[in-house]
Amino acid sequence: MHASPESLAAIRKLRSEMKFGEQSLYPGAPDEDIRLRCEAQVNQFLDTVVGLLARDASKSEILSCAKAMLDSFAQEDTEEQEQADTYVGEVMRAIGLEDWTDFI
Repeated sequence: MHASPESLAAIRKLRSEMKFGEQSLYPGAPDEDIRLRCEAQVNQFLDTVVGLLARDASKSEILSCAKAMLDSFAQEDTEEQEQADTYVGEVMRAIGLEDWTDFI
């Protein structure tokens, strides 16, 4: 897959933002250690996706990366799992994969 400059900019913007803080539908991580751990996992995913896009990786490689990141949240609370899914959704929409939920 090839990413547009706009797609990469959206991913980089997301990368620079604080994650797992309180938001309108998400109460925030239970404590700062959990927030930082979860943020690091999402940021690693974002960095990996940027690298995959730079080498025109396939859709299946990107989806596999997303699935692996979501699987890494298996031991987290449901709220953090759902928030991780939200971040994956942002990335997928940024790169034009609207049908990603059927594959993860």
